[in-house]
Amino acid sequence: MLQGKIVLFVFSLLFLLQNASGQDKGITPDTRIAMDSLHIQYFVSATGLIQSGNVERVLLPTLSNISFSKNKFEVRQTFNYSYGTIGTINGKIKLEDELLVRTELAVFQKKRFYPYSWGLYEKSNIRNITERWLGGVGVGINILNTKQHVLSFRNGIAYEETIFRGRESSEVLRYSSRVAGSHWLFRRKINLSHETYIQPAINKSDDLRFRTVCRINIPIWKHIALTTLIDKGYESVVDFGKKKNNFFMSYGLSITN
Repeated sequence: MLQGKIVLFVFSLLFLLQNASGQDKGITPDTRIAMDSLHIQYFVSATGLIQSGNVERVLLPTLSNISFSKNKFEVRQTFNYSYGTIGTINGKIKLEDELLVRTELAVFQKKRFYPYSWGLYEKSNIRNITERWLGGVGVGINILNTKQHVLSFRNGIAYEETIFRGRESSEVLRYSSRVAGSHWLFRRKINLSHETYIQPAINKSDDLRFRTVCRINIPIWKHIALTTLIDKGYESVVDFGKKKNNFFMSYGLSITN
């Protein structure tokens, strides 16, 4: 199975990268006790649109991020799902049925340079993607890590297979670069978080994917914020009759610690 090959590929290379990173030095018994604690961080947002009358429109996007970190390891899970319908006098049509699940594993994530791996599953009714599987490994760089600003850069290689509804399946090896950050602005009254991927195919010169996701959070209560989500994507290889550009913006509430 392709999924099994991807999992084996990811964790085999991650094991090699982990061994190449060496061992932590200067760890005292006191610091080891602090490192043994499990740290959990989460973010959940829900937005929506309901319209009635001549056109009935329902759109329910959800996004969640949760990370677990302990000692030298960090696991991060992203779940993004959108469901939408449009109804007229001729009946109801399902438009959005979009799912993206991404799992990341990082080792020595507090160091300046660290190895990581990630896997992704995706399906899209709008883009006629029956399923997409991706797995890869790479090296991350912590550029900024303060109370106000966090910024990181990741560079890696991933294997991907996409099954379209209309055209033939695509199997590519991708070069993947990611820039991600979180910034508190105006005396911590606004939080801006962003994540941008640039993923050209190594074995196909005309295959390029780009995506950037930006969230603007305005805290209104403890752990609760008003959220604006902007999602912009581009894919040079798409199914027949589909556009290469996608843009999505939504508003709602989010819960975070």
